[in-house]
Amino acid sequence: MNTDSGHGKFWDMVDLARDDRERFTAGLQHMDGDDLARLCLEYERTVGNLKDEPYVAYMGNPSEDGADDIAYAIVAAGKAVYDDVEEHPERIPAVIAQLPPPAGFDARGAISKVYRQRFNESVFRAMARLEQEESGDEP
Repeated sequence: MNTDSGHGKFWDMVDLARDDRERFTAGLQHMDGDDLARLCLEYERTVGNLKDEPYVAYMGNPSEDGADDIAYAIVAAGKAVYDDVEEHPERIPAVIAQLPPPAGFDARGAISKVYRQRFNESVFRAMARLEQEESGDEP
């Protein structure tokens, strides 16, 4: 999974989480462990892209938690919003004003919960393994 336009699966899942939470959660049940961990890792990386300069400067000097909340909300809004913010960070205040209020659904939390239920392990441990494999490091 990748946030590049050629790899839409990540953004398809983001859209599904936003538009149909039940189908999103049901879809997670059909993914294997590595795909769940990759989805969560890609979500974290995509959110992380927005928690550095120049983006944070346009967020109104939020706390670290506040920057997390804003970045998660932008990603959760979908690829078009994310791409617009990535290309034009100065639009963040306007984007924030237009985002719907948090609806209490945490896609990353849902992924984590499904992973724990199915594999009796933290998805974050699996994400660390994937990152290790990507870097070529030995365990």
